[in-house]
Amino acid sequence: MASLLSSIKLHELSLASYALDFIPPEVYTYRGATGLTSLNVFENHLAEIPVEIFSSSPLLTSLNFCQNKISTLPEAITMLTGLSTLLLADNELAAFPDVLWAVSNDSNTTCNPHCMR
Repeated sequence: MASLLSSIKLHELSLASYALDFIPPEVYTYRGATGLTSLNVFENHLAEIPVEIFSSSPLLTSLNFCQNKISTLPEAITMLTGLSTLLLADNELAAFPDVLWAVSNDSNTTCNPHCMR
């Protein structure tokens, strides 16, 4: 059974509305996370995004971080060259993060325009 689980590839993962204070390390240490294309952590209590998410899941195209407590985005988000959707509404971003200019200029990324309070 263990070998079967180690060969499973995740494509979409939703951890929405679990009142999480952090993204569990299992999300980015699991070998099957390399195929992850969509991560939804909507409506939690996240204050930061672990940079390991970006290196362990290079195929991410959709991220939903709405309704958290995120105040900054890590530069490592630019590693996601296929990122097409980034949702940040209702966080604690004071300004449009400079790092998003690099992401949106390199691809057809859609950034939620209501990401500032």
